[in-house]
Amino acid sequence: MPTVTFSHAGAQAIPAEEGSADVVMMFKSLHHVPGEAMDAAMQEIRRVLRPGGLAYISEPIFAGEFNEVLRLFHDESAVR
Repeated sequence: MPTVTFSHAGAQAIPAEEGSADVVMMFKSLHHVPGEAMDAAMQEIRRVLRPGGLAYISEPIFAGEFNEVLRLFHDESAVR
């Protein structure tokens, strides 16, 4: 019987056993990983994926009027 488990964690320390995930999903979050931790985050995603597993990473595009408004509060131009 298939099972689904959701976990909330930082990409640098995923609370899962090595090779235990069929899919790792990151929605609009990878750009928040500090640059110096990006290699560790990618290694951690690879660590928890089973052979042939899938990493689905969805990132926002920094374009359009919304980003001009957002920039007044939090400028994400460098991280996107």
